Amino acid sequence: MKLVCIVLPFILLIAACANHKKNVTTSDVEKHYEAYPPAVIGKFQKINAPCQIKELTLKRNLLEIDVTYGGGCAEHQFELIGSEKLEEGSPKVRKVQLVHKNGGDQCKALKREKLTFSISQLAEHLEPGNEVLLDFVGHDKKIRFSYQN
Repeated sequence: MKLVCIVLPFILLIAACANHKKNVTTSDVEKHYEAYPPAVIGKFQKINAPCQIKELTLKRNLLEIDVTYGGGCAEHQFELIGSEKLEEGSPKVRKVQLVHKNGGDQCKALKREKLTFSISQLAEHLEPGNEVLLDFVGHDKKIRFSYQN
């Protein structure tokens, strides 16, 4: 009987948790994307510290960029800028610049970091569902992107 009194509440708790479903609203999704820095449409920057893009991973409207760079003594900042003009092609091409600001870091340690950007802005001037090829200036990386609501 003691065993039933101890085990039964745990079974009920587990069953209650299993049946609990979170309703995901549009505002929840928007908050998710707002948690990441947005890519912007604008002019490319002339001063840009070197970095190497190792891998690009697209998860809906979020782009993960795995980068390596030299440093270790100062804070590094990254921005993602898309060109104002779309180039013709199938799909259309938008040049993209990953801006790396090294804060004057002179250290030489090889650092690796995974960056995540909300890239909805990079689908600007496209019909929903149409693809754009993001071509990273200064790198040999390209990725196809289609904005998803």
